[in-house]
Amino acid sequence: MASHPHSHCVCAGDGNPHALCLGSNGFQENEIRAQLLPLRGERVEAIAFDGCIATDQNSLRCDGLMVLRRRGQTDLLLVELKNTRNAEHGYQQLYHTAHHRADYQAIRRHEERNTPGRFSHQGFLITTKLITTLERSRAERRSNGFMVNVIRVQRGSSLMLNLRYHLS
Repeated sequence: MASHPHSHCVCAGDGNPHALCLGSNGFQENEIRAQLLPLRGERVEAIAFDGCIATDQNSLRCDGLMVLRRRGQTDLLLVELKNTRNAEHGYQQLYHTAHHRADYQAIRRHEERNTPGRFSHQGFLITTKLITTLERSRAERRSNGFMVNVIRVQRGSSLMLNLRYHLS
């Protein structure tokens, strides 16, 4: 049983409860796949955000959210899977979710209240596009400096991206 207000959107298996879910700790969309494998003593929850928590089609939102609980620390990881040339839009989706969506703020407040120690949140833009330094700078300026880890992947790759190696 999930410990946050949106337990109905916690991934339990491939496509369960939402097509975005890849097992209980990952996401997939348009042949882009990412997961977060927990280490001993850690818990990971993948929460389908777009289409499960955020059902309004006219508002910016990221694809998913991972909650990583480890000894004395909780991390919220916003995830956007982007198979497009418009990576700047991915930044905007992550920033808007982190700073302007009431549904995400409710999850964040809940986790902060229940975290016995350090709390952090960060964004992950997982994209098939190579992002130039200029594009990244422009996107970061427009997202008011919100920390976004950009990870380039190959569409349809059989390799599964583990966000563990990209945590800050």
